[in-house]
Formats: sequence, structure tokens, C-alpha cells
Amino acid sequence: MRFSRNIAIRGTESVSAYRKISGIKNDNELPEVFLGGWIARSLYDDFNVNARVECYFTQIASDLGKNVDSDLKRIMGNWRADVAVYEKGIPTSIIEIKIYDEGCCAKSVLRDLEKMRELSKITDIETYLAVLITSTTNNTCENRAKSLSNILGHDFDYIDSPTIAEEGAADWSWQFACGSFT
Repeated sequence: MRFSRNIAIRGTESVSAYRKISGIKNDNELPEVFLGGWIARSLYDDFNVNARVECYFTQIASDLGKNVDSDLKRIMGNWRADVAVYEKGIPTSIIEIKIYDEGCCAKSVLRDLEKMRELSKITDIETYLAVLITSTTNNTCENRAKSLSNILGHDFDYIDSPTIAEEGAADWSWQFACGSFT
């Protein structure tokens, strides 16, 4: 919960920055790894914590002193945290980043949350879900955020203000939301 507001605000900044850097037309066409890198750098700048991008769950478990046996490798072997926060050399939080646009279903977001909860069950690590939520032809981003919260069984801790895409030139909007879903 302590990082939620910062992640959402910095996520919003990263979408705008990537549009300018890449020259893309649609704000939701940015790669999640760019969001992860931007958020990782921001967490370091704002909280003086270390943050690793695309960090394997098995590495996080090992860094927390867990035995990474064949069962754990079988369950979590390919799973990665988009961002892993380390404080004094110890992982304390993981962040999953999703782009919840017309091409993404809520079940996909829920599936990633469930993966994070698997790691949290054995390590007590704090889990964050950071989501770029877009409007669709039939629904506003605000309504989609409420609906997604209901499906996830938890409200987001912080939702940044909606932004009209393409620097105000598009007929759709988006907003960045983040919550601690431990």
C-alpha cells in the first residue's frame, strides 16, 4: 500500500513519456517492460529502494531464504515479477503490470494476481497490481476500473485521473491504477 500512489502516478508519466519517445499514436501500445523500467527507476528515485525488472519468482524466493526445490521450480519456474523491490538486499514487494484494454480480459489480470499470491503465500512478500485501464467502445475507464476491482475482490488503493489519449486528440481515455493485493 505504501507504493500504490507513487506507482500509479509514475505509471501515468511513463505512458505519456513513451508516446513522445516512440512516436506511437495509441497510448496503450507501449510495452509492459517499459512501464516496469520506468516504475523501477521511480521507486529508486522516490524511496531509495532497489528495484529489479523481470525478476524470476524463484530468485525472489531464494533471496528470501526459501529452498528452491524441483516442486517450486515446476510451479513458479518461468514466472517473473515485472518489478521486484529490494530493501537492504532483501525482496519486500513485487509489482505486476498489466495493460487492460479491449484486447485484455479481466481473467488475465486475475490470473497474474493469483500467481503473485502463490509467491506471497510462501514468502509473505507484499504484492502490487499496477494496471493501465482504457475505455472501450461500450464502457468508460472509470467503470472498467470498478468492474475490475469487483472481479479482483479488492479495490485499488489509488487511481490516477483519466487522461484523454493522444494528448487529448483521441476519442478514448485511460487511467493508471495500483493497489496492494497481498
